[in-house]
Amino acid sequence: MSLTYNTTEDIIDEVGHDSWKGLTVMPEKKTFYSRDVYFRESWGDAQKVFGENTVSFLQNIAVLVFKPDAFMARKCQAALEFLLHQNFIPIAWREFRYNHWTMREDWRYQLNQFSLDRIFLNEKLLTSDDCTMVIFRDDSKECKLPGTVRLQSLKGSSLPELHKPEQLRAILKSHNRLFKFVHTTDEPADIIRESGILFSSDERRDFFQEIVDNFKQNKSALLADYLSRKASRFSENDFSWPTALEELRSSIDACPFPSEAKLLLANIELWLLHGMPDGKALSVRELEKTLHKFNIHLSNVAFMIICTNLIHHSYALEFALMRGDGLDDWLAGKGKHVPFNSLKRHTTEGLYE
Repeated sequence: MSLTYNTTEDIIDEVGHDSWKGLTVMPEKKTFYSRDVYFRESWGDAQKVFGENTVSFLQNIAVLVFKPDAFMARKCQAALEFLLHQNFIPIAWREFRYNHWTMREDWRYQLNQFSLDRIFLNEKLLTSDDCTMVIFRDDSKECKLPGTVRLQSLKGSSLPELHKPEQLRAILKSHNRLFKFVHTTDEPADIIRESGILFSSDERRDFFQEIVDNFKQNKSALLADYLSRKASRFSENDFSWPTALEELRSSIDACPFPSEAKLLLANIELWLLHGMPDGKALSVRELEKTLHKFNIHLSNVAFMIICTNLIHHSYALEFALMRGDGLDDWLAGKGKHVPFNSLKRHTTEGLYE
């Protein structure tokens, strides 16, 4: 192990041109991430574990995060069955919980197009309980896409109206822009950055080492058992607004301000049935204040279900700081496929088997 390193470069780029071509097809992502502290620190840890095969390892895996709503809606088993059918084999997983900061950092380059109400609800959902990040080995023999990209192509759009019947989000019946049940990374570069945001350096190295150690294993039975046991901790919810409205109606029956509360209920019921008036959207914070003022006790889940059907989600003419996901360019062959080289076993800290 050397105690020194070269400092001859005037521009930050710890990755190198050839490696970048296997990590992303988006020039703006390379520009942002090469200067992003989360990416840079995580890349350094990845190299210490994966060594010369870092890009190959990243291209041969896919990452899927089960969010709290996936456990409440009992969607995990259906998602796992879909992934196994598509030749994605689970090899490792970790629990984590988003907080105020990590939620915003994870979607730093997309949140600018979201309304403040949508950001508020995102945080309320993602910080409500633990998520589970699962690493899958991509066992597809024919496709030359990175595992992350292939999974992204099978997942489907974040917009319910664009779902295709054979896609994961359609199979999971993700008919809402907030409750999407799962999150996946778009490209290999995103695996690195998200690991940098969500885990400490020691946690990252342990996780990366577990990927190496388990790379040839199939842990689908263990994962299925884990997901089932974890889901049993949650009260089941179908995430439909009639169910949430019924909870609100029951809460209002016990409210000490019946006339004001019934007027609020009538307005919400009208909006859910017929939509908000043109040019209007629900203010989430004002509704929260009103419920507190009237001493109406509504569960967080019911509150989110009602709100997400009535808020303004995003601004149509506001583009994300990082536009697109790179899928079309990968499908057009603009990315670089880096096959795993079993002879390259050297890392900066030794050898792996």
